[in-house]
Amino acid sequence: MNGSFHLRAKNLSLLSKWWWRYKLEPNALWRKVIHSLYGEDGGLGLNSDERRFSPTWKQINKCGLEIDKMGIPFTASISRKVGNGNELLFWFDKWLPNLNYNLKGLFLRLFTLENTKDATVSERVNNSSCGLEGNWCWSSRIRGRLCSELQELEALLSAATHLSTLLDSWKWDLSTTGKFSVKRLSSLCDHVMLGSNLVPGSLSSCWVPSIPKKVNIFIWKICMNRILTLHNLEFRGVALLTVGCPLCDRVDEDVEHLFSNCSLSNPIWRGFISWWGITSPLPSGILNIINSPCFKLGYDDLNKLCLAA
Repeated sequence: MNGSFHLRAKNLSLLSKWWWRYKLEPNALWRKVIHSLYGEDGGLGLNSDERRFSPTWKQINKCGLEIDKMGIPFTASISRKVGNGNELLFWFDKWLPNLNYNLKGLFLRLFTLENTKDATVSERVNNSSCGLEGNWCWSSRIRGRLCSELQELEALLSAATHLSTLLDSWKWDLSTTGKFSVKRLSSLCDHVMLGSNLVPGSLSSCWVPSIPKKVNIFIWKICMNRILTLHNLEFRGVALLTVGCPLCDRVDEDVEHLFSNCSLSNPIWRGFISWWGITSPLPSGILNIINSPCFKLGYDDLNKLCLAA
């Protein structure tokens, strides 16, 4: 985005950092309080409309779900990075790669036969020539349909990587560094929020450092229909005598008319098309003009367009 950001995207990213902190600070007092109030994972990822959530924690929970709805897989992006397995709970933590569920939820009947419910990963698996192998401690002999479940569990373990001598940690899958970054998440949200209403590469998602900031913002406002034209003021409930264009007094003053179709603004565009040496006909509407591939906007052409706007 090179400098342009959506305030809502920044706010969501800042709130989302609490998801990361909840994982990284298990011994913090605030984290223990949240865990005691809302249970496993602090209720993160559950329906944020539940009345049991406090207003603040409800917003923190809601932000992750909202980012998911944008098409950014945030709630599933924080995962365990297995090291020596000493701090990971075998049944309760989501520690196997590409598996968004804990083993207790997948193999509940096997879990009921586990002697030590809070066994760590290092206590239940050993390194083998092909991934990991189980080191089981059941309360009774595995028989019947449980045998097939145990085989399925052991197949998952055999596909996992070996335990190492490093400490267990958390990683954020949306970053190449594995560390959560407000800047990175804000950038991902920006790409969706600023460019969702226009074609890819449009000016709503592009910030050009070589031109004044106020010009960048002004063009973005045009693309997002945020200019306070008479039509937009009336839509917001402002009492006006008329919404007709004060320049030509022919039609309502909206963004499309004011910046492209008005009898005064249209000749200006035609003059710039002649200046650029473009033979293609002028597209209808300001958004079509800005997004028209015939312009092939680079930095130099964009400077000209900004001057025209």
